[in-house]
Amino acid sequence: MTWRGVWSGGFLGVALAWTGAAAKVPTPSVQQLAEAAEVVVVGRVAEIVTVPGVRAFHASSTRIAIVAVEETLKGPVAARWAYVASRHSFCDVTTAQIGERAVFFLAEVAHCHDAEPHAAPLAAASRFGVERLHAIAYSGRGRWPIRLLEGVEHAELRDVFLSDGIPVVDGGTKASPMVYMSVAVLREILGVP
Repeated sequence: MTWRGVWSGGFLGVALAWTGAAAKVPTPSVQQLAEAAEVVVVGRVAEIVTVPGVRAFHASSTRIAIVAVEETLKGPVAARWAYVASRHSFCDVTTAQIGERAVFFLAEVAHCHDAEPHAAPLAAASRFGVERLHAIAYSGRGRWPIRLLEGVEHAELRDVFLSDGIPVVDGGTKASPMVYMSVAVLREILGVP
């Protein structure tokens, strides 16, 4: 395998490593993300609900994102899924933006490798009509925003290993390079007809 990810945060990453607070989340492959996820969907963040009083890493509340599903690539089909959209550690890159369209690799909180920090939001989620709560696989690395490049949908890859031979497109700027995979190639990798 070769690494074709994008590292950002320059000084912050060096500072965290120097202080001993470096990331503990391994860089996953596309296959590992898919295996860790109960559900993989293409969708749009339709709503973000704040759960007050449930702490999430230096915040006094926890955010839960509701994703309106456009296409299910793996797992049960549903019109919407919910995930914890708050970071729970330095290495967590989880976030959500209203209207963002992305590929989401969602692991059920109860089965997530980092389930412990999500126990309180899971209990609180039922107050907002959410029956099942997920986390983005590998502490946020399973959220790939979709961009249109030359008329073709591509997912922006973040901190992921790619096997040799997987076609990608380099993009972004010199200061902020990005690597993209067409959504069609992702469908092939996941075995979606």
